[in-house]
Amino acid sequence: FDKVIEDAEKDNTVYNVINGTDIPIKADKDKLTYGGYNMMGYIEIPDINVKYPVLEKVTKRSLEIAVAIFTGPGLNEKGNTVIVGHNYRNGVFFSELHELEIDDIIYITDRNKTKMKYKVYNVYSTTSDDSRHYSRDTDGKREITLETCSDTGQTRVVVLAREATGEAENKNNIFNQMLNGNSETTNNINNN
Repeated sequence: FDKVIEDAEKDNTVYNVINGTDIPIKADKDKLTYGGYNMMGYIEIPDINVKYPVLEKVTKRSLEIAVAIFTGPGLNEKGNTVIVGHNYRNGVFFSELHELEIDDIIYITDRNKTKMKYKVYNVYSTTSDDSRHYSRDTDGKREITLETCSDTGQTRVVVLAREATGEAENKNNIFNQMLNGNSETTNNINNN
Protein backbone atom coordinates (compact mmCIF):
# COMPACT_ATOMS: atom_id res chain seq x y z
CA PHE A 1 0.00 0.00 0.00
CA ASP A 2 2.74 2.45 0.93
CA LYS A 3 4.66 1.64 -2.26
CA VAL A 4 1.50 2.09 -4.34
CA ILE A 5 0.97 5.57 -2.88
CA GLU A 6 4.62 6.54 -3.35
CA ASP A 7 4.58 5.37 -6.97
CA ALA A 8 1.26 7.12 -7.55
CA GLU A 9 2.94 10.39 -6.70
CA LYS A 10 5.26 9.77 -9.66
CA ASP A 11 2.86 8.42 -12.30
CA ASN A 12 -0.12 6.16 -12.85
CA THR A 13 0.70 2.60 -11.89
CA VAL A 14 -1.20 -0.67 -11.88
CA TYR A 15 -0.34 -3.39 -9.39
CA ASN A 16 -1.73 -6.90 -9.20
CA VAL A 17 -0.36 -8.17 -5.92
CA ILE A 18 -2.32 -8.04 -2.70
CA ASN A 19 -2.76 -11.31 -0.86
CA GLY A 20 -1.82 -13.23 -4.00
CA THR A 21 -4.84 -11.99 -5.97
CA ASP A 22 -4.95 -10.64 -9.46
CA ILE A 23 -7.37 -7.82 -8.61
CA PRO A 24 -5.96 -4.63 -10.11
CA ILE A 25 -4.86 -1.72 -7.96
CA LYS A 26 -4.92 1.49 -9.96
CA ALA A 27 -3.16 4.49 -8.53
CA ASP A 28 -2.90 8.10 -9.49
CA LYS A 29 -2.30 11.26 -7.47
CA ASP A 30 -5.94 11.73 -6.50
CA LYS A 31 -7.25 8.18 -6.28
CA LEU A 32 -6.28 4.68 -5.35
CA THR A 33 -8.66 1.95 -6.44
CA TYR A 34 -8.83 -1.77 -5.80
CA GLY A 35 -11.10 -3.83 -8.01
CA GLY A 36 -12.80 -0.62 -9.15
CA TYR A 37 -13.53 0.66 -5.62
CA ASN A 38 -11.83 3.54 -3.84
CA MET A 39 -9.26 2.10 -1.47
CA MET A 40 -9.18 4.09 1.76
CA GLY A 41 -6.29 2.24 3.40
CA TYR A 42 -5.68 -1.18 4.83
CA ILE A 43 -6.21 -3.15 8.00
CA GLU A 44 -3.75 -5.48 9.71
CA ILE A 45 -4.62 -7.84 12.55
CA PRO A 46 -1.48 -9.87 13.32
CA ASP A 47 -3.15 -12.30 15.77
CA ILE A 48 -5.46 -13.66 13.06
CA ASN A 49 -3.18 -13.06 10.06
CA VAL A 50 -5.37 -10.36 8.44
CA LYS A 51 -4.02 -7.77 6.01
CA TYR A 52 -6.57 -6.45 3.53
CA PRO A 53 -7.47 -3.27 1.69
CA VAL A 54 -10.31 -1.28 3.24
CA LEU A 55 -12.68 -0.12 0.53
CA GLU A 56 -14.80 3.04 0.60
CA LYS A 57 -18.24 1.43 0.56
CA VAL A 58 -20.11 -1.79 1.13
CA THR A 59 -21.57 -3.54 -1.89
CA LYS A 60 -22.01 -7.21 -2.69
CA ARG A 61 -18.94 -7.08 -4.96
CA SER A 62 -16.73 -4.99 -2.63
CA LEU A 63 -17.22 -7.54 0.14
CA GLU A 64 -16.26 -10.35 -2.25
CA ILE A 65 -12.81 -8.82 -2.80
CA ALA A 66 -11.94 -7.04 0.49
CA VAL A 67 -13.41 -5.45 3.64
CA ALA A 68 -15.23 -2.11 3.52
CA ILE A 69 -16.35 0.88 5.54
CA PHE A 70 -20.01 0.55 6.44
CA THR A 71 -20.44 3.82 8.33
CA GLY A 72 -18.51 6.41 10.29
CA PRO A 73 -16.13 9.32 9.80
CA GLY A 74 -13.41 7.34 8.00
CA LEU A 75 -10.14 5.59 8.77
CA ASN A 76 -8.17 7.05 11.68
CA GLU A 77 -10.70 9.86 12.17
CA LYS A 78 -12.19 10.78 15.55
CA GLY A 79 -15.39 8.87 16.19
CA ASN A 80 -16.43 5.31 15.42
CA THR A 81 -15.77 3.81 11.99
CA VAL A 82 -17.47 0.49 11.27
CA ILE A 83 -15.62 -1.91 8.96
CA VAL A 84 -17.41 -5.04 7.78
CA GLY A 85 -16.14 -8.15 6.06
CA HIS A 86 -17.39 -11.57 5.07
CA ASN A 87 -16.87 -14.70 7.10
CA TYR A 88 -15.92 -17.36 4.58
CA ARG A 89 -15.27 -20.94 5.60
CA ASN A 90 -11.88 -20.81 3.84
CA GLY A 91 -10.54 -18.39 6.48
CA VAL A 92 -10.30 -15.17 4.45
CA PHE A 93 -11.40 -11.65 5.39
CA PHE A 94 -13.06 -11.57 8.84
CA SER A 95 -13.54 -15.34 9.20
CA GLU A 96 -11.38 -15.51 12.33
CA LEU A 97 -12.69 -12.34 13.99
CA HIS A 98 -14.29 -14.40 16.78
CA GLU A 99 -10.78 -15.46 17.88
CA LEU A 100 -9.75 -11.93 18.89
CA GLU A 101 -9.39 -11.20 22.59
CA ILE A 102 -9.26 -8.15 24.83
CA ASP A 103 -5.97 -6.19 24.30
CA ASP A 104 -5.27 -7.73 20.88
CA ILE A 105 -3.87 -5.17 18.43
CA ILE A 106 -5.35 -3.90 15.17
CA TYR A 107 -3.47 -1.55 12.82
CA ILE A 108 -5.20 0.79 10.41
CA THR A 109 -3.17 2.61 7.76
CA ASP A 110 -4.99 5.39 5.93
CA ARG A 111 -4.30 7.06 2.58
CA ASN A 112 -2.09 9.66 4.27
CA LYS A 113 0.20 6.77 5.30
CA THR A 114 -0.71 7.28 8.96
CA LYS A 115 -0.62 3.96 10.76
CA MET A 116 -2.72 3.91 13.94
CA LYS A 117 -2.65 1.21 16.57
CA TYR A 118 -5.97 0.15 18.13
CA LYS A 119 -6.54 -2.15 21.11
CA VAL A 120 -9.52 -4.46 21.34
CA TYR A 121 -11.68 -3.77 24.38
CA ASN A 122 -14.77 -5.88 23.64
CA VAL A 123 -15.66 -8.92 21.53
CA TYR A 124 -19.20 -10.25 21.48
CA SER A 125 -21.95 -11.86 19.42
CA THR A 126 -25.29 -10.25 18.77
CA THR A 127 -28.33 -10.65 16.57
CA SER A 128 -28.26 -9.65 12.93
CA ASP A 129 -30.70 -6.79 13.55
CA ASP A 130 -28.71 -5.20 16.41
CA SER A 131 -27.17 -1.92 15.23
CA ARG A 132 -26.39 -0.14 18.51
CA HIS A 133 -22.64 -0.55 17.96
CA TYR A 134 -22.77 1.53 14.75
CA SER A 135 -23.12 4.91 16.40
CA ARG A 136 -21.86 5.41 19.91
CA ASP A 137 -20.20 8.19 21.86
CA THR A 138 -16.42 7.82 21.66
CA ASP A 139 -15.73 10.91 23.78
CA GLY A 140 -13.74 12.43 20.92
CA LYS A 141 -11.46 9.39 20.56
CA ARG A 142 -10.75 7.25 17.52
CA GLU A 143 -12.50 3.89 17.57
CA ILE A 144 -13.18 1.13 15.10
CA THR A 145 -15.85 -1.52 15.08
CA LEU A 146 -15.27 -4.71 13.09
CA GLU A 147 -18.26 -6.83 12.18
CA THR A 148 -18.91 -10.10 10.39
CA CYS A 149 -21.61 -12.75 10.39
CA SER A 150 -21.31 -16.06 12.20
CA ASP A 151 -20.92 -19.31 10.24
CA THR A 152 -24.68 -19.76 10.21
CA GLY A 153 -25.49 -16.13 9.40
CA GLN A 154 -27.89 -15.99 12.35
CA THR A 155 -25.66 -13.84 14.55
CA ARG A 156 -22.94 -11.22 14.14
CA VAL A 157 -19.47 -11.10 15.68
CA VAL A 158 -18.60 -7.56 16.79
CA VAL A 159 -15.14 -6.34 17.83
CA LEU A 160 -14.73 -2.93 19.45
CA ALA A 161 -11.29 -1.30 19.55
CA ARG A 162 -10.01 2.13 20.49
CA GLU A 163 -6.89 4.01 19.59
CA ALA A 164 -3.91 3.08 21.71
CA THR A 165 -3.24 6.63 22.92
CA GLY A 166 0.01 8.17 21.74
CA GLU A 167 0.85 5.28 19.46
CA ALA A 168 0.12 6.88 16.09
CA GLU A 169 2.87 6.50 13.58
CA ASN A 170 3.18 8.75 10.58
CA LYS A 171 5.91 7.18 8.51
CA ASN A 172 6.60 10.42 6.66
CA ASN A 173 7.17 12.34 9.91
CA ILE A 174 9.54 9.69 11.28
CA PHE A 175 11.44 9.59 7.99
CA ASN A 176 11.71 13.40 7.89
CA GLN A 177 12.94 13.49 11.50
CA MET A 178 15.63 10.94 10.66
CA LEU A 179 16.71 12.99 7.62
CA ASN A 180 16.93 16.11 9.77
CA GLY A 181 19.23 14.37 12.23
CA ASN A 182 16.87 13.87 15.17
CA SER A 183 19.01 11.29 16.96
CA GLU A 184 16.31 10.48 19.54
CA THR A 185 13.96 9.33 16.77
CA THR A 186 16.73 7.40 15.06
CA ASN A 187 17.70 5.68 18.33
CA ASN A 188 14.06 4.81 19.07
CA ILE A 189 13.65 3.23 15.66
CA ASN A 190 16.93 1.34 15.95
CA ASN A 191 16.02 0.07 19.43
CA ASN A 192 12.56 -1.24 18.42
